[in-house]
Amino acid sequence: MGDVGVAAGEANWLLSHPKYKEMMSHGFNNSDQALQAMLVYLDLCEAKQWAKVSLHPCSELKMIFLTAQESERDGQAHLMLPIGNDAELNIAQMKQYIDHIKHPSVECPSLTLAIVASDSTILYYKITDGLVPPDPPEQLQAKKTLRGKRKAAQRKAHKFIKMKKS
Repeated sequence: MGDVGVAAGEANWLLSHPKYKEMMSHGFNNSDQALQAMLVYLDLCEAKQWAKVSLHPCSELKMIFLTAQESERDGQAHLMLPIGNDAELNIAQMKQYIDHIKHPSVECPSLTLAIVASDSTILYYKITDGLVPPDPPEQLQAKKTLRGKRKAAQRKAHKFIKMKKS
């Protein structure tokens, strides 16, 4: 399976997942990029618990990209493009990604590259065409508070699970 580090049993499970089959139905025949997209999809849905995570084809680039919201209350959708950590990136390539990865539900001028390493680690790297002003301080504080609440809820859930197992 290319260079994406997924154990054989886990890869079989991923390859039979309905979302993986949906990606492959677009006919791009790039199983490495589809597997990277699948890992990003699962990370956003399961680990990060983002909302409204959807997969979309980009016929111009013959790649799969995702749209997702950080939370149900967050009306801002984000564009995510899964790529391998061995992908050769340059300014022209990133500009091409920004120009072609579009979706009607997303008004944001940026694109997040979801860079998938061979050990399945994912690095999210936000790129924007041109200069973008920073978020207002109150919006930054609201995001920090939401992240803190989410982490506290996850810690509480882990403690509860450990107590149940004991």
